[in-house]
Amino acid sequence: MHCYAKHVVAEFDYYYQNFHKEEGHFNSYPDALIRLGLDNRTEINLTPPSYYYINRPPTQGNSATILGGKRELFYSKNQLFSVAASLGFPDGSSNFGNAHYSGGFAALYGYKINSSLYLNLALNYIRVSETREQGGNLFTTLLGRVTLSYFPTHNYGVYGEVYGRNKTALQEGFGTNADVGALYLIKSNIVLSLAIGQRLIGNLDAINQYVTLGIAFAF
Repeated sequence: MHCYAKHVVAEFDYYYQNFHKEEGHFNSYPDALIRLGLDNRTEINLTPPSYYYINRPPTQGNSATILGGKRELFYSKNQLFSVAASLGFPDGSSNFGNAHYSGGFAALYGYKINSSLYLNLALNYIRVSETREQGGNLFTTLLGRVTLSYFPTHNYGVYGEVYGRNKTALQEGFGTNADVGALYLIKSNIVLSLAIGQRLIGNLDAINQYVTLGIAFAF
């Protein structure tokens, strides 16, 4: 959903995940993202802390606060190139928050293949902070993402994507996941979403499978 000048887009998700290497499952909500359009090509965004729950110790806690922004640098009838940046604050709980500042930079490219089919590419450079309980270490990693979307009508679409990081944790290497999802525009300013994901290689985000339910509002 595009965030136009002097408008706000608020996105909320419920996330359920089975772990890859350990028993148990993980829930998080509201996984909010609040976006403010400064002009039609620039936005700032805020990800407030979310509530995390695992059905084994450590049982519950909160994630860190993240502040970000995005700027569209080039656009034409069929192409769009943007850059983005984010800053994660050293807050949240000791078991799920950041021990230090984190953040990163991203280059984003979108290509309209035809009237219904879209290709999106993203490359992120990320500075990751472990939690205080994990030891509070810092490491850097690259994250790449390829997304193919199909919108047969203006109010319904499906997509599939593959994403991966060259380093999934301080002592772990390459990992990739994939997911498929659907978007439905129930009103001009309300979008519902559903995504189902699967681990492919490695241990990215400790995921085996996951399901996400979301809703977005534009004001």
